Amino acid sequence: MDEKEYAYRGLQAQAMDIQQQLQSLQALMAECSAAGKALENLKSDAIFPIGSGVLVPATTRGGKVLVEIGAGLVAEKTREEARAILKAKAEKLEYAFGRAEAALKEAARRMAELESSMK
Repeated sequence: MDEKEYAYRGLQAQAMDIQQQLQSLQALMAECSAAGKALENLKSDAIFPIGSGVLVPATTRGGKVLVEIGAGLVAEKTREEARAILKAKAEKLEYAFGRAEAALKEAARRMAELESSMK
């Protein structure tokens, strides 16, 4: 295998990795959006499914919710504070998605250049 083929295969692998990253980011963005919508529709009394047909009744205390604030840490926040945290997470995810998309386009461009030079 010559140098160009080797580079091309490396770019293919890189593009596949980026596509997987994009899929993961899309899933996280959807989860963040769903959490925001659920937060908006949250009543003081609710029932939450925990799996296998088991439901747990719950009541919020003083309108506060528990929010992961990073590194696995959870803090009690108001709904407004939770919305702000979700918004910040969504913005970071969108930025990361944009960067990954740009990297994928660059890999595709470089692959096209290599293809044309290998003919």
